[in-house]
Amino acid sequence: MMDSMDFHLIMAFIYLPVILIGLLGNSLSYYAYRRPKRKSKHVAFLLYSLSLSDAFLLIFALPLFSIMYLPIWSDVEKQYVVAYTAKYIYPLCMMAKTCSLYIMVTITVERWIAVCRPLEAQIWCQYTTSQKTRTIIVICAVLLNFPKFFEFEIEEINGVFQFRRELLDPEKHWWYFMIYFIGISIIFDYMLPFAIMSIANTQIIGELRRKKRERQLMTTQQQKEQNTTVMLLVITIFFGFCHFFSMGLKIAESFAGGFLTIQNIYWEMLGEVFNFLIILHTASTFFVYYIFSEKFRTVIQGIWKFGYKYRQKRIRKQPISACREAMYYLGFMAKTMFFKSSFYILDMSMQLLSMIWNFEAILSFIFLMYWQKNGQLAGLKEKLAGCQNYKGVQEKTSKFQNNAGIFLALYVAVLIFNCTYYLKFYFEETHSIWALKISTMFYFRRLRFLTSIITTYMYFVWLTAIYVFVTFTNVVCLEVKQLNRDIQKINGDSEKVKSELLEKLELFQKLSKVIHDLDDIFKNLTSITDFLICTPFIAFCVCSFCSVTVAPARLHDEIRATKSAVFGNHAIWFPYDGEVHGLAHVFASHVDQNSLGITIWGFAVVSRPLILATRSATGMMLSLLSEFSPSRDE
Repeated sequence: MMDSMDFHLIMAFIYLPVILIGLLGNSLSYYAYRRPKRKSKHVAFLLYSLSLSDAFLLIFALPLFSIMYLPIWSDVEKQYVVAYTAKYIYPLCMMAKTCSLYIMVTITVERWIAVCRPLEAQIWCQYTTSQKTRTIIVICAVLLNFPKFFEFEIEEINGVFQFRRELLDPEKHWWYFMIYFIGISIIFDYMLPFAIMSIANTQIIGELRRKKRERQLMTTQQQKEQNTTVMLLVITIFFGFCHFFSMGLKIAESFAGGFLTIQNIYWEMLGEVFNFLIILHTASTFFVYYIFSEKFRTVIQGIWKFGYKYRQKRIRKQPISACREAMYYLGFMAKTMFFKSSFYILDMSMQLLSMIWNFEAILSFIFLMYWQKNGQLAGLKEKLAGCQNYKGVQEKTSKFQNNAGIFLALYVAVLIFNCTYYLKFYFEETHSIWALKISTMFYFRRLRFLTSIITTYMYFVWLTAIYVFVTFTNVVCLEVKQLNRDIQKINGDSEKVKSELLEKLELFQKLSKVIHDLDDIFKNLTSITDFLICTPFIAFCVCSFCSVTVAPARLHDEIRATKSAVFGNHAIWFPYDGEVHGLAHVFASHVDQNSLGITIWGFAVVSRPLILATRSATGMMLSLLSEFSPSRDE
């Protein structure tokens, strides 16, 4: 059965990405509603105030629900962090939660006035009124939650800091627990705001239904106000849903006369899930803004475009840094493997395989940087567009979607595997010598997660290089296939056949140039990858062999089929026309280029006969070696 610490550890890893995404989203929301054009509007003022209070709530929730449970502390350090977090961070988190709660109430009331009392909106829905309301909310939130600073006391026992309940102890201070922690909390944190929002939202929904029938008579400004109301209505309903269960738990504790969460692990898990719903709501308001607000989407897209331009300026520095970290990772693993002893054979074989894969990823990383820096992939893409404007690709879009889905599944599989392996290290009670050595790669064992991040990143790079290679090769293959179909459709009189045949000849020359360029780009990568890296390992050989040969072999077949398409078209040869026949023979001679295709090692064009001959020779060699193997003594 899972104990309390294991459950909190799992929840800590769940909280961490949610809180970080929420901080990013609330920061973007704050920026969007704080811009000079919008910050003078009372609705925008309330929304960026809500984003600010939500951001503070997430900042305080990060150590309270996630960081202090992560396996990065020693036992003494963890006791210290837990004690001071419960003493000082918890009250601040509750203050931010109260601010967010009553700003939501203010937004609901403001929308109720704007929708149900439009004539009074000019009096109450003003920027100065919103400012005063926010100030009152902050002051009341501080006063209401200030006693929480005295709910816990920190004491030092044998050099270890621990916390104990003081005012929050139901046995010592029953009046505080029932009156303040239960009574006041239920009234001001749940019942009062829920009652206000429920009544207001019910009337708002009824008014919106009535106005929906009159929408054609509404002005553009009124429709924008209605869209804003719908967005805020979604936020408040989602808010009520996520906070409702915590209110139910508080009411249950009032009847029990004590903390249910410390009496049973199932209640504790349930309480943690209810807290997670509150954090989830706080972190997800950004997505509601983005879905329902067109202006908000425009601002965020502008930020993304600006960030893209800024990233383009730094793109030359970031890959070098990532490659340097990957090489350090590979060097540390090599040093640990070859200069340390007492490793199990299984550990060494697995890590040797991992080292080879990382070395291959570094090579792929270097080639990707080189291709991007020189613009080779972009130039190849432009040349492909200049041939047939991707006519062949447009008819086979499902093929590329399937390929993208396969590689996306591989990305997810790599991520899941590395996360599982990372969690396995912390949940295991005993570790192998290799695991202990690798955990000190960055000196502190608590930084073990950096190793998993680097490994995952390098595997992603390797998959990206393979995906780029397969995609470009398939594109060229489909374009040649489309050319062959067009050649087979040539028909008409001699002049029309001559014109179309000249056009296809020119198109084939363009595709030939693209194939040569594609071969020049990838032949160094494929030769190093296949010859130096993949050959010693059967698993890598199978994966790389298929990736590097299947698509080029298909391309070779289509090139060879071009000549058959010319000779198989009846309209080209009958009736007899000397010029058409001569042009067809010239076309056929252009097709007979032995070096046209994707090559391996720069001198052999990949084709089905070459693949079969290679497999046959390899099989014969393996059979010969097996004959020379010594027999086992009986």
